[in-house]
Amino acid sequence: LTINPGKGEEGLLSKGKDIKQDNFNFVDNIVQWIPKNIIESMSETNMLQVIVFALFIGITMVFLGDRVKRIRGFVHEASDLMINFAEIIIKFAPYGILALVANVVGTMGTDMIMEIIQYVICAFLGFLIILIVVYPLLLFFIAKVNPIDFYKKVSPAMLIAFSTTSSSATLPSSMEVADKGLRIPESVYGFTLPLGATINMNGLASTLGVISVFAANLYNTPITFTTIIQTAFLGVALALGCAGVKGADIITASLLLSTLGLPLTLVPIIAAVSPIVDMGNTVVNITGDLVGTKIVHNTNKEKTQTEVSS
Repeated sequence: LTINPGKGEEGLLSKGKDIKQDNFNFVDNIVQWIPKNIIESMSETNMLQVIVFALFIGITMVFLGDRVKRIRGFVHEASDLMINFAEIIIKFAPYGILALVANVVGTMGTDMIMEIIQYVICAFLGFLIILIVVYPLLLFFIAKVNPIDFYKKVSPAMLIAFSTTSSSATLPSSMEVADKGLRIPESVYGFTLPLGATINMNGLASTLGVISVFAANLYNTPITFTTIIQTAFLGVALALGCAGVKGADIITASLLLSTLGLPLTLVPIIAAVSPIVDMGNTVVNITGDLVGTKIVHNTNKEKTQTEVSS
């Protein structure tokens, strides 16, 4: 809100149309997560309802165990199929992004480019705040370790995350760092890191907040305290359902805009700078996985030592 990306081109994407957002009610929003008809939810691309339905199915499959092993195998194979399918499409993304950038420059002028640069700067400032302030405080006060020493040990995984922009692709490196660098037993990191690579998307949640402000300005919609609470809440919820692969941030941004009742005109602009922003996203995400793993290990170790001494 201090940098306020998009403020210089306020209302640019609304083109004189008055875009009204629905009034946000926390309880009603939660209730709307529960699907009445899953086919209808999928046809309307209501991803929050689809995610909740998928969670219920997943929990039920865990209880049923081997009785649904064929369904479980089908789900795993379908997941691998869709992820690889998305990766093939993403290989062609640079050509599309080039066309999108050319279109933005040609139709919106250089002023819009400056606003996009502000959006990128704002996103990276958010990443720095998490890496320099939030994580060190958690490490120092909860895990009770030296943050500088921690960052030295996890830096190999951070570099791989920066280059691959994929939490899933960085997972083997994160596990090696946890094992050899942080000296954490496999019984801990074997659970926390795969889980974190799937649902712990701190960087993306931060970026979604920036996107919300950027979109609100370009669509000329007011940013109120209620909007901020709604955005923070949706940012965490949508980040939970995001896959740890390249380009997933674009899909999640689309879901955010749809949920906020805003048009998807901004998506091509977000896609154009996604390769840059996603580098920071992934670094913050996998570092958060390792921070959480270290906290779980140290707090449980301290608890065990206290119980033994008692």
